[in-house]
Amino acid sequence: MNSGFRFAQDALGKVRGATKHILANIRRCVTPILVPPEAGDEEHPWYTGFTDDGIVIPDTILGHPLDPIDSSMDISAPILFIARGHSGTRALAKLLEMAGVYIGNAEDKNSLNDTYDSLYWAYGFQRTLVPRLFKWGEGCFVDENIAMTIGLECLRRHLGYYSNGPWGFKTCAGMFSHTLYRYIFPRAKYIYLVRDGRDVILSGGGIIHLTGSSPAHPHWEYFKICTFGISNDLHSCPFKLPGKQSENNELIRNKYWIQAKSWREHVCMVEYLKKTEQLSPNVHMVRYEELCREPIPILEHLFDFLDIELTDDVKRFAIQLFHPKSIGRWKEYKRYVNDCGEDMEKVFASMQLELELLSYTR
Repeated sequence: MNSGFRFAQDALGKVRGATKHILANIRRCVTPILVPPEAGDEEHPWYTGFTDDGIVIPDTILGHPLDPIDSSMDISAPILFIARGHSGTRALAKLLEMAGVYIGNAEDKNSLNDTYDSLYWAYGFQRTLVPRLFKWGEGCFVDENIAMTIGLECLRRHLGYYSNGPWGFKTCAGMFSHTLYRYIFPRAKYIYLVRDGRDVILSGGGIIHLTGSSPAHPHWEYFKICTFGISNDLHSCPFKLPGKQSENNELIRNKYWIQAKSWREHVCMVEYLKKTEQLSPNVHMVRYEELCREPIPILEHLFDFLDIELTDDVKRFAIQLFHPKSIGRWKEYKRYVNDCGEDMEKVFASMQLELELLSYTR
């Protein structure tokens, strides 16, 4: 295995004496900015590599491997997601929040968006580091200093309103930065949420990642990695991929093919992590379709894995959130696809290998 990948043993062996220093840093957490972004501003202030108070992220603090503080606050063991967007992560994050898991402060517009994505981690960590550290065809390598420095700053801000109990955060495409999360959080527990990719690409009308409608796209390289990176097959694109988002008319015309490729790449990234023994052993797979059909038994297994109590209130909320109507919409795709010039049967066919890999059939 390439020496560039470092895991929990390295982190735990280095800085046992850093516990008091880390706790002090977190308790002196920078107060989150509660001012919502201006109208039409879809970007997070961290996407440029700067915090919203103007501080360059890599220079904020010294990085240290994270170690448990005490029994009530183990900062090395959050609950994290491994999932592609539109796989049901928002509903599951809502459910975890109701169960008492701290996933961020909803009043801080720089912390959570309306889909419960943790913006400090999605923007400040993943979209900052993956373009720097990802090697096409080889995965995301770990730069210890950068990962710890930026990770601890994200942690300080994310935990700004944390009091006690289990905690974690939701991001999508976490498999592309999984090696970084494993290094920073040695005892993290991961929810691998999978969904039939044909339903995934119909969710949201095919608009996500490279096909976003914004004329300016600062995350262009990041989303290219999430669509072609581990397969290293940019050449497989059946049309000329534009050099920047402002030239994305061809992408919009082929948005479902691009979303299908993105979903396939997320599946391939997890398989690559498995084959190279880089995937954490603390992963619990949840199939979205099973969650919709039988939410209670599926959640009983999940909550047992997370060591969280599944209360009657949470069960009732789950029954409202998950329902079979969300399953198999792709079979009637013409009801959901409007003004589309793409051959959807060919798009679905392009996903066949990955669908079979996850045991999805017609």
